[in-house]
Amino acid sequence: MIHKIKAMYDEGRGSSLRAIAEELRISRNTVRKYLAMSAEEITAYQERKGRSKRLGPKPTFVTPGARSQSLPMPNGVPTEIPLRGLY
Repeated sequence: MIHKIKAMYDEGRGSSLRAIAEELRISRNTVRKYLAMSAEEITAYQERKGRSKRLGPKPTFVTPGARSQSLPMPNGVPTEIPLRGLY
């Protein structure tokens, strides 16, 4: 995306910051930040590791064997609830 922004701007002869931001649906400040980057900064930015995650993998509360065992429902209680009537 950084190279696309630089190509659209073309050292001031291309699109304006506002037009680039609107077309790519990003902030004008982001466009400014990317245009101010040098080639080395762009390479370092693209090679950096993503954000670290504080949460571990999602825990499994229901084991696969427990899903196949269903409890009997009293008469008149639906086992599946239609979603259309709830909202």
